[in-house]
Amino acid sequence: MRVVEFTFATLFLLSFTQTDRLLGRVGLLPVGPVWLFLLVGVPLAGCAVAWDLSAPRNGRQILGLIAGALPVIVPFAALVAVALLWSLHPTANWSEGGHHILLLPFDFAVFSLSLLIGNLVIIRARLSQLGIMAGSLLAVTVVADVISPGLFSNQMSRAAGVAENSNLAAFLTLSAACLALSYGRSLSRDLAVFGLTGLAVLMTFSRTGMLLYLALLLVYLIILGLFRPRSSSRRIWVPVAFVFMVLALGLGVARLLVSLEVGVFSRSVARQRVGMLTDLESFVEDDDDRLGLVRSYGELIATAPLAGHGTGYSYGLVWGPHNRFLQAWTNLGFPGFLAYCGLLLGALALFVSYRWSPGLAYLAILAGWSFFSHGVLEQRSVPMMLGLLTAAAVCERRSKAAGGERLPQG
Repeated sequence: MRVVEFTFATLFLLSFTQTDRLLGRVGLLPVGPVWLFLLVGVPLAGCAVAWDLSAPRNGRQILGLIAGALPVIVPFAALVAVALLWSLHPTANWSEGGHHILLLPFDFAVFSLSLLIGNLVIIRARLSQLGIMAGSLLAVTVVADVISPGLFSNQMSRAAGVAENSNLAAFLTLSAACLALSYGRSLSRDLAVFGLTGLAVLMTFSRTGMLLYLALLLVYLIILGLFRPRSSSRRIWVPVAFVFMVLALGLGVARLLVSLEVGVFSRSVARQRVGMLTDLESFVEDDDDRLGLVRSYGELIATAPLAGHGTGYSYGLVWGPHNRFLQAWTNLGFPGFLAYCGLLLGALALFVSYRWSPGLAYLAILAGWSFFSHGVLEQRSVPMMLGLLTAAAVCERRSKAAGGERLPQG
């Protein structure tokens, strides 16, 4: 089982942080990232199934896991079905060997494999540690990008670390924080996670990342208030004060580095972004281009509100919508939009009913990110996290009902 644990930890860190793409580009991986995940993930899922089929379980836990995960499985499967049916649309995008057609089916495969792997208690018990390791890797490489612009990032003017894209780096760092947080069990640990995450996100110059960082704090406080009202009521102001102290300190240091022209802070984009983060008016006014995309895609939706324009259609346009909801409706029509909303709502219902804090925090970040990025489901981290967190939530409820030992939520 130690081999299984180590193998999955390696796969998670490579896939979640996008390090596998980077290694593949420099020729250090014998196979591509997609094949790597399948070649390693399928045997791991097979181990999980084989373990459950052994006496005295006889497959009952896997069947119970699937039944408990139906609020997520059903809308996800519906989204995939719509995408495959809409691939027959006259204006569906079959370029790049059908890459955009196969994207959602592959996502569902990643989700399914992660769900099965998550049935192993040795994997579920390490989710928090995996979040800490992934967040640390992203933060350290982001700092390296700040010191040496372009070391990892595909933009010389913005740090991104192994994620290679600054906005994606912010999203992945926040996602890792959702696993790493203890949700009130260890205040010192939570403050450390918020501190490291806030500084890493700030160094990516991602406006969306900063907004979602504050959203994560809000969700964290709500979770403490709902699930730990007695133990956290007197200390709830501590993380709030700490986060704003981190932001104030970080922005102050950022302004100093801009003035000293250190590393990536010597670029004009850095000066512009730091100005946006300290000037609300600039932060909002600079978004005119994205607002124009919302109008443009609204017009596209209006021309075919029910049938849409076909799977992958938006990828053939000059600019994407920077909004997953708009992309789903544009490409897959109202059924696709409804299926994606159903996926988020189904996960919300499951995590609320099971009172699973990491799942609720991640879902808030994912839903928020969907308003600012159309490439949400292009990242293997999303279906992987949904599968693992869904399995953890269902198995936690099962363990509680059986009177067994419960896993810590963080």
